[in-house]
Amino acid sequence: MPDASIHPGAIPQIFLPASRARAAMRGVLGGIAAAPAALVLNLAASSLSFRHSGASNQIEDYALSFALLLIGIAGLVAAAWGGRWVLLALWPGRVGFVADARGLSWRLGPFGSGRLDAERIEARYLFEMDDEELEEGQFEAFLPEETQRRTMLPRLRHPQVPRCVRRLLLNFCGAPEEKLADGLRPMIDAWRKAPADAGSSPAVARHEAGDRPPLKPPAPRQT
Repeated sequence: MPDASIHPGAIPQIFLPASRARAAMRGVLGGIAAAPAALVLNLAASSLSFRHSGASNQIEDYALSFALLLIGIAGLVAAAWGGRWVLLALWPGRVGFVADARGLSWRLGPFGSGRLDAERIEARYLFEMDDEELEEGQFEAFLPEETQRRTMLPRLRHPQVPRCVRRLLLNFCGAPEEKLADGLRPMIDAWRKAPADAGSSPAVARHEAGDRPPLKPPAPRQT
């Protein structure tokens, strides 16, 4: 649940906590995925024999060892993935996102921290995007503009972050997107105004102008 905190003489801030319950659940899933790999390795490794004998030609043992290596790597990846989420669930102090008029910052424990300045945050809703920018199957683009503003987060992009910041918020916050959009609306409006002071992006300017073509000067009369 977004938490708005305003201190006298300070810039209003909105805190979006990371969901520790979701992090713990993902950590458990990572452990469940790693457990079968550890069990298979424990049972099969003892049967390997690389000595040539009448019962073994070594080819099967080498093939089995290669398969066990792949299983072990998959188990380690699952354990590492789940371990990071467990660390986030147990991380001391506040973990989450802080939004203010100057930008968006986050502290996510083992997943790192960062800050994005508002002047370079590109916040655009689906109705402001061209067809080439929309992903296939995004039926939300046909929703009314007011519905998108009320129930959806805009696509948040920044040069420092290769992925969409919106997905980062949805991945770590446990609140539904509609609640996040409602809680962040004042800051989203401030971020959308910040680039406008330095020059609007072409897509936003095109939408605000109604996507109208420029007026052509009248042709001179022939006498």
